[in-house]
Amino acid sequence: VPEARAWFHFALGMTWAEGERPGLAMEHFAEASRLDPAGLGKQAEPHVEKLRRETPWCLFGSPGRTTRE
Repeated sequence: VPEARAWFHFALGMTWAEGERPGLAMEHFAEASRLDPAGLGKQAEPHVEKLRRETPWCLFGSPGRTTRE
């Protein structure tokens, strides 16, 4: 079920963000946004912006590139 997949990726994004793994969090938030742009994609936006502002991802990450930690 696509809704469940999107929720799963959103939940993983939250888990990785709280665990200070911004690269993995960004990957999962991006996938949740791809699967459910109007729902979980919108919910992920503030978390993504926070990661871009307050973690090393703001220096080393870019929207077109994801990295494994």
